[in-house]
Amino acid sequence: MQPGIPILKEGGRKFDVNEAWKYNMTSAVLVADLVKTAIGPHGHYKILVDYLDNVKITSRGATILRKLTENTGPRQDERQRPYQDNPCVKHLVESGLALYGEVGDGVITSVSLTGALLEQAAELIRMKVHRNVIESGYRFALSKALETLHSIKIPMPSSNASFISSVLKTTLSKHFVGIEAAGALARILTEAYFTLLKNNGGDLSKLDFSKTLQIVVKAGSSTWEPSLIYGIIVDKQLKHPLLPRRVTNAKIALIDFHMSVNKPKYLHEVKLTSPAAVASLKREEDAILAEMAEKLYKLGVNAVFCNKSIDDRLLYMLGRRNILAVRDVHRVDFEMLEKSCSARIVHSVDELKLEDLGYAELVEERDIGAETWIFVEGCRAPKAVSILIRGGSYWFAEEVKEIVKSALKMLRSTLLNGCVLPGGAASEVYVAERLKMLAAELKDKRQFVVEAFAKALEKNVLNLLGTAGVDPLKALADIRHLQSLNGVNNGFDLIARQVADVVEKGIMDSLVVKETAWKTAVETACSILRVDEVFWAGRRAWKDLPKISEKSMDTSRKGLIGEPGSVPMYGEPY
Repeated sequence: MQPGIPILKEGGRKFDVNEAWKYNMTSAVLVADLVKTAIGPHGHYKILVDYLDNVKITSRGATILRKLTENTGPRQDERQRPYQDNPCVKHLVESGLALYGEVGDGVITSVSLTGALLEQAAELIRMKVHRNVIESGYRFALSKALETLHSIKIPMPSSNASFISSVLKTTLSKHFVGIEAAGALARILTEAYFTLLKNNGGDLSKLDFSKTLQIVVKAGSSTWEPSLIYGIIVDKQLKHPLLPRRVTNAKIALIDFHMSVNKPKYLHEVKLTSPAAVASLKREEDAILAEMAEKLYKLGVNAVFCNKSIDDRLLYMLGRRNILAVRDVHRVDFEMLEKSCSARIVHSVDELKLEDLGYAELVEERDIGAETWIFVEGCRAPKAVSILIRGGSYWFAEEVKEIVKSALKMLRSTLLNGCVLPGGAASEVYVAERLKMLAAELKDKRQFVVEAFAKALEKNVLNLLGTAGVDPLKALADIRHLQSLNGVNNGFDLIARQVADVVEKGIMDSLVVKETAWKTAVETACSILRVDEVFWAGRRAWKDLPKISEKSMDTSRKGLIGEPGSVPMYGEPY
């Protein structure tokens, strides 16, 4: 670049090769160091406080990364600015969140491995190894590592409940739910999976847990006691004292329209000139509502769920006929209720037929803590079920809900892939040893790069073992020794804090999660390595930003409500 020729606006900055390399490397390694202590069942928690002083305690990598680059609002903390404005950090965060959206797990593994690869790359660069050689060597090592993973994979039968429960328990126990709660949740999720798979045609590729599995959380009680409900929980309460609070052998009607008397439209006008006319109008409205209630009663309906409003007079009439009625049901709950009780949504009471009704053994209003919910239980062959999870506090219950969603996403990806790996760091140690043996056979500089890849994998293992409160080097040496004697199934049981046969103990990792996490880490590290310059646009001061003038505000107001004194037409806001 010729000196004296400006290419950036005033205030812009440019980092050259050495500055860009140090800047990107340091940023990525700092993020990796931030999240690596949260790995594993004994990982540490992070307290995240936003600009509204909302507190979140978590050990989930996706949540930490999402909050790391979140806008802090008007009360901007200058200590947070380096994370928000750093392009390398944003790139690392986006890759981690993309991994989470794809397979639901492995975020901390990917980010910490990216940091370890970049640290090893820094050492190689000091040894005069070119960055292009490092990149090609990392990709070569990744291909060999994935081949090794596929050589030790274990087929996962989709009909084996104990196998699926073991994979779920391993994933759930990585977070702070505890080993007892992880086991209980794994059993409940396994039972829900087989129920939904059986009742939705048996095709896993078409099974969407977000539309068939309702996860409800409530503060109070213990996470050790989750419950599976063969039905749906509706977050509503009954709005009339005459309505029954409990209905058995319920015949359920789902109405997707206002259950009230249709009002005249804005172009119509009704003139009532005497009290008798008013009374006649009310009698006519009552007759229309009574006709609705009588038709529901004759069809044998004893539970009505409406997506929109129900007239208070109709609620009274339904209560006199011992029919439970719930109004203003949320659309998501309404659609899940249709799948659960095998009903059909209709748009008016006149369209309702006997074959449109659903069935549930029990519909009941219950008080859960300080809230009141409607429980629909005992549905026949439900295509949607509900899981009720309790927690010591609201934030803990919400965090458990996100953990369960991640586990379900991981389970679906794993079942579609059909393979798992020995857990407890067994696969990482085995692959690292095979890569070291492969590096000794290479004759060019890739030998050092493949060794660096193996060291990065071992650093992840040391991070995992270090969170368990044991001597990580001794535990790693024990795993290597037992694998040389007895094979790859020997890993570290982080709960018992000892080396054991992890396959026999049911400690399994997902092959697709491990494979995707390693691919993401290598791609991210290589993309950061290839950056040679950083151009940073200048920031305009507040006084230089465009302001909204009084004239433009007045024009906007006139566009919304018209000239002062004018009457808005129908459809325009007042």
